[in-house]
Amino acid sequence: MTLGLAAVVITITQLVQVPAQYFLFGSLGTLGDPANLAPSPEEIGGAVAGGFAGILLSSGIAFVAGTILTGMLIVVVNQSVLGRPITLGETWEVAKSRLPGLIGLSIIIGLLITAVFLVCVVSAVAAGVAGAPVGVTATLGSLGGLAAVILVIYLYVALALASPAYMLERTGMIAALSRSRRLVGPQWWRIFGILLLTALIVFVLAAIISFLFGFAGGFSGFALGQDPETIGQASLLSLILGAIGTVVAGTITAPFTAGVTGLLYIDQRMRREALDLELARATAASPPQPGYPQSPPQAYPQNPGYPQSPGYPHPGAPPPPPW
Repeated sequence: MTLGLAAVVITITQLVQVPAQYFLFGSLGTLGDPANLAPSPEEIGGAVAGGFAGILLSSGIAFVAGTILTGMLIVVVNQSVLGRPITLGETWEVAKSRLPGLIGLSIIIGLLITAVFLVCVVSAVAAGVAGAPVGVTATLGSLGGLAAVILVIYLYVALALASPAYMLERTGMIAALSRSRRLVGPQWWRIFGILLLTALIVFVLAAIISFLFGFAGGFSGFALGQDPETIGQASLLSLILGAIGTVVAGTITAPFTAGVTGLLYIDQRMRREALDLELARATAASPPQPGYPQSPPQAYPQNPGYPQSPGYPHPGAPPPPPW
């Protein structure tokens, strides 16, 4: 289910991104046209603007699609932990009302991290603008950069569980941020290690797959040559091969990353709030859910190997005679 969901979402994303990148980045190819060795400033400005628009559009599509995929995968992981199979349509019905807020939550986290980074490095920039000595500016820059890295990593880990808290607890965006910080709490180093290991695994897998498909794209461009009539075909083929590599890599890594985040959230709630006991009580008390067949109750048979203790009549035996 998770692999199929990731493949569907990432494939749809690439079907939108590839044509946009081809037409927007295609303007940059005109700068390298041998027939136009001296492009005009208008041509250079148009090509650069087209490339910049392509980067913005591609990044925006990837961000929105990645956030939607993460939210839906969190729902799937949660239902899997509860032992309830869920279809793609059911996942969408559960998640769709929370996805716009999840996108807003991701933007807030990104703005917070960016603001912390800028505040830490602004002292060095201000010192340089004010004409401070180079040594002072360099020292402030080094200290500010180090503080920025430390605070950014701390915030990233402390807010790592905000997305599952928002999706599963149906809370607000600001409340989800506080909730994540409380859940991470004193186990920050443990969660940091798990997230770091996850990032390394994802990076290695994505790098291997991207290298293979990038090599294939480069070889195709070399095979088609640099003829002006075929350079467009080579560019399109490279984009298509890159998109296939993105789909393959994302299908493998996105469920893995979302699964780690969702399981960390559930694990922290079990450790700090005894969520496992609450789930057991809720499962025993709740009526059967439609679409999820319940196992028939099974009686526990009497163990014939243990004789009846004297003085304790067997259940169902007649009462003892009166004194």
